[in-house]
Amino acid sequence: MTTIHDLRRAGYKVHVEHFRYFIEDIECDYILTDKIRNRTRSNKIPVLRKHGMSTVNKNRKKEVFARGGETVVTITTDAGSYSARVLCSIDDNYNKKEGTSQALTKLLAKLYSV
Repeated sequence: MTTIHDLRRAGYKVHVEHFRYFIEDIECDYILTDKIRNRTRSNKIPVLRKHGMSTVNKNRKKEVFARGGETVVTITTDAGSYSARVLCSIDDNYNKKEGTSQALTKLLAKLYSV
C-alpha cells in the first residue's frame, strides 16, 4: 500500500488536514438528532473545526468532542490538485491515522480511475 511518505519521496506535494468537533453553545436553525444531543449531555452542539486551531486553548480541551471528525488529503501533481474527504462516523472515536489511510485510499482510487 502506498503511504503519504512514499508519495512525498516520489516528489508529490501532499497536504493532510484533520478536523474535529468542538462543543460550542451556538444557536442553530436545524434540529439535531437525539443521538448527538445525548452525547454532549447539554444543548450545546458539536461544530466541525480544524484540529489545532489557535482559538482552541488548553482551557477548552474538555470541550473537544471525542467522536467523529473529518480528514482531507490533497495531492498536487503537474496535472493539478486532487483531494479526497472522509468523514468519521459520530459513533466512532476520532483517529487521525485511520482517517488519513481511508482518505488516501479514496484519493488514489480516484487518481487511478482518471
